[in-house]
Amino acid sequence: KMFSEQGKIVLWDSYEFAPIGRPHLYPPLEHILIWFFRSLTHASYMVIGRGIVVFQTFMALGLTWFISRKFFNAFVAFLALVFFTAGAEHWWWQTAVTPLTLVALLFLPTLFLYYKRHILTSILALTACLYLHYGLSLYLILVIFSATISQASYRKVYLKNFFIILGASLILFSPWLLHVYHFKYYLFHHAKPLPTQPLFSLNVPYEKILTKLNMVFWIFLIPGMVYCFRRIKEDFKYCLFFVGFLCSFLYLFFFDGIRFHAHLPIVNSTIAALGAGVVLEARKYLKSRMLVHATKVFLGSLIVSVVFVESHFLTEKRVSFSPTPLLNEIRAFVYWRPLERQDIRPFFNNRETQLLLDFVRQHIDKEEIIHINRGDLADYITLQTDRKTDSGMYWEILTPEMMKKVYALRTKGYFISSIKNFDNLLPEDYIEKKKFPVILRKIGQNYLGYL
Repeated sequence: KMFSEQGKIVLWDSYEFAPIGRPHLYPPLEHILIWFFRSLTHASYMVIGRGIVVFQTFMALGLTWFISRKFFNAFVAFLALVFFTAGAEHWWWQTAVTPLTLVALLFLPTLFLYYKRHILTSILALTACLYLHYGLSLYLILVIFSATISQASYRKVYLKNFFIILGASLILFSPWLLHVYHFKYYLFHHAKPLPTQPLFSLNVPYEKILTKLNMVFWIFLIPGMVYCFRRIKEDFKYCLFFVGFLCSFLYLFFFDGIRFHAHLPIVNSTIAALGAGVVLEARKYLKSRMLVHATKVFLGSLIVSVVFVESHFLTEKRVSFSPTPLLNEIRAFVYWRPLERQDIRPFFNNRETQLLLDFVRQHIDKEEIIHINRGDLADYITLQTDRKTDSGMYWEILTPEMMKKVYALRTKGYFISSIKNFDNLLPEDYIEKKKFPVILRKIGQNYLGYL
């Protein structure tokens, strides 16, 4: 929105945490794409967002199948597609407008381009990833580098290419990197703890991660991992996938545990497909024809079950089952009702949200800065009503000094909070003096007040 309205790449975010603002440090490529489509179509940002979701959903499916087929064969590509769409948490990210979703699209193609030693296109792909998302780009670089140095024969063929590709990509990324370096203080002095955890931190919620493991997926992922490991020296592609599996643990599990399941299938869906092929092939060693047929039916049923049901273990109930995204889509179509996701529905499908937006448009001037603590709602208000707020999403780019200034300015104006006396928004001296805003209206869970 800022890029489009100001007609340039914005380096300072004046829409969030107004009037203080903060540096815009997130890679800007998706912002530029939305700006481009806005200039081209003059469509609303919500329509553009829905268009991006449709595009990236079909691209995710198409590229997963196409690249897996290029790496292996059509059978593996089909199974990779099955496993890629089986994880609810991963697929939720794939149907959201986020830069990391676009990196997920480019991940396998970048591995394939590097494997085929296409230097120029590899540079363009890696540069695009860097301009989209820091974390997944680092994961991609880690996979490529680790696979390259793992064997002397691969170092001889790929190491020079790796440094050319990485060096050129970093040169192309350097303008933004210098901008980030200039505001590095904001990255290392957080007003709130980061949602990610330090490497090998004991604070990572491992028990929550483990309870989300899909049993059937792992039944095939483990033999797929073994299959790749045994063929590491035969072909570099097996090394890439095996190292991708390891890095998904070393990087995603230990460092970014909260998003482990969201990004796990990017590489591992193809590995699980290889594992399923190995398990199905093993049936030929059975001597009884009836046993062979029964095994084939059983394994086929397991694979089909992945499409419709997630099977979790290590839960309080020992084993639990939940519908996959595809089954949710089918149910929504059959019963003609929108998909239910508790943390998203209040924003886009709830009448209360529209009533809140209508109140803001009708009663609050555009020059007013709305006081609110909920970042996602703050951004939605700004997007839909052109009113600025003193909150925003992604608190990793905030400093304590900045937030003190924000709280100090919350002395008058309009307040929106789920707490009746608004004490989560007010300066401490106002709370001590019991100087609270007058409640104008309650809409859903939110109180609207004025001081």
